[in-house]
Order: sequence, then C-alpha cells, then structure tokens
Amino acid sequence: MARDAAWLNCTSSFQRWLSALYSDQVIVCAISIAGLASAGWAQPLPTSFDHLSESGPILAKTGQTIDGLLIANPSGPCVVIREGVENVTIQNSRIGPCGVNGVNDYGVWILEGARNIRIQGNVFHDVATGVKAYKAVHPIIVEKNFFYNVRGPAWSGQAVQFNGVTGTGGSSRVSCNVSDATYGIGPSHYEDHISIFDSHGTGEYPIEVTANRVRGGTSRTGGGITVGDKGGSWIAVRRNVVVKVANSGIGVAGGYHISIEDNIVDNRGEGDSSLTHMAYYVRALSPCANILVRGNHGIARLWNWNEIQGKLVPGYRHGPERCDLVDDSGNYFGDASIPGDIFDKIPRECQ
Repeated sequence: MARDAAWLNCTSSFQRWLSALYSDQVIVCAISIAGLASAGWAQPLPTSFDHLSESGPILAKTGQTIDGLLIANPSGPCVVIREGVENVTIQNSRIGPCGVNGVNDYGVWILEGARNIRIQGNVFHDVATGVKAYKAVHPIIVEKNFFYNVRGPAWSGQAVQFNGVTGTGGSSRVSCNVSDATYGIGPSHYEDHISIFDSHGTGEYPIEVTANRVRGGTSRTGGGITVGDKGGSWIAVRRNVVVKVANSGIGVAGGYHISIEDNIVDNRGEGDSSLTHMAYYVRALSPCANILVRGNHGIARLWNWNEIQGKLVPGYRHGPERCDLVDDSGNYFGDASIPGDIFDKIPRECQ
C-alpha cells in the first residue's frame, strides 16, 4: 500500500493529465497506478523480427519502401538516404549492427535535401546513432521505434538526432519511440537519447517531440531530450517520459519559440555511477527567448556533481546563462509521487 499512499499526494491536474495520457481505465489518486495502462512495449522488440530476410546496406531511392528486413553492415551505415531523395518509408525492420567504431555508423543516415521520410515500427541496435537527419527537409517522421545499444562515440550517440533540419513542407515529429540504455548486453554510450540540434520548425509546423520514453545513460554532457542546441526554433516537447538519465532529463540549450509541456522526468538515480542531475533545465548556451515550460512533473537526485551526494532536489534550473521571455509557471517540480514504474506505461496515443 506504500505506493497508494504516495499516489494520494498527486495533484488533481496530474490526475487529469494521466487520465488523458494513458489508458481508458478510471484513475483515482487514492488507488494504485497499476490501472494506468498495461506494462510492456507498444514498439517491437528485437525478437519480433527474427524470421525476416537478411539484407546488407541499402542506398534508398526516391519512392522506395523498405519493409520487413534484417539490415546490417559490418563497415558503415545500414541505410543511407542520399541528397535530394524523397518519399522513402522504412518500416517493420531490424536495423543493426551498423559498423563497429565509426562516427558515421548510423542506422539510417538522411542527407541534405532529402524530404518526406518516414521511419516507423523498427528496432535499432548496435549503432553509433539510430536515425541521423543532416540538413534534411521537413517532414521527417520517426515513430514507434525501439532503440538500444546506441554506442556513440562522444558527440554522436543518439537514438534520434535532427541536425540542421529545416523547411516549410509540414511538421517533422519524433513520437512514441522507446530508447533504453539499460536494455541489451552490448555497449550503450548515449550522448542524448533525442537531440534537436540547430533545427527549425515554423509557427504553423513546429518540430514535435511527443510521447517518447527514454531511460538510462552515462554522459555528463548529454541527457534525455535536448533541444535548441546551437540554436533552433519552433520546437514542441510534450508528454514524454524520461527516467534516470545521466546529467539532465529534458533540456533547452538555446533557441526561440520552444515549448516544454506535460512531461514527466524521474531523475532519481540510484548511486554515484548514475550521474543524475537536473530533471529539466533552460540555459542560454546559444541565444534564446520565448521559452514555455508548463505542466511538467519532475524530481531529481544529485550524484557526482560537486554537490551533496544523493541530495534530492526539485529538479529544475534556469541558468546560469538565462534566456529572455521564459514562462516557467504551473509546473510540479519536486514531485516525489511519480511512480517508480512510470517508464513501463504505454501512452494511449502510442498504443
């Protein structure tokens, strides 16, 4: 009953939000959170694709659908979408291993000017980065994929990274993915699970990062979800769940017109090797303004950050370099009632 007692402390707004986010079952703060949703993955697990046909590396062509393959490459990226290629779908496939220690050993590498790319329902493993979109053009859709054994190195090491993605052709989104650094037996050296780097949406078509679940990591300079790194604009980060990542859960590192809304971050690491720090941060590592942080729940425990070891903190920091026009009201930082198994709950929109 200990969990029930803790759940009594949840706010009515949190209760309503969880009711909308998760299953159709009735949620009352006085009962166990077991009724939120069934545990398990909406995304495929690696064993889902053991029966598929094997494939070597693929150079995608305009209009191509890549479906139901085991794609691997011992010496480089697994799938490359070249400059200017359009209308490619990659689905229902297992992608990896891709290369060994190369910086560009990506699962899917989307190059400059490629557009209208959809990557859905795949498993990525043993990759430098799962999906890398470099100077691609909206829309780029990455949804309902499962990522593990993302090995880096250094500035690489993301499940998904948009780097210099722009355009006005529609909304790009990273949604309903699972990225888990605690799964698998191979190396995992994430920088950020999801990185939106120097990328720009528009007021009509923002870049959407929604309903993803990410867990674990070891980088002191990365985290769970980082947006606005080296700038960016019109990015919406909503309804994500981030659990026990090194450094910070969700961060705004710069940029304009960025919203962080209705997310849950439990960054209460278990011991000094976890390297957990903040749940959320807003910091002007590049010029930034018009930042909205609202309706979020978070808590953190500090480990190995020149502060009291194991100290429990509310988990939000704006600064030391501060952005202009930041609205960070209406949040629930220091929320100790976040359940320990929140990562295993499938958001309704991802079922």
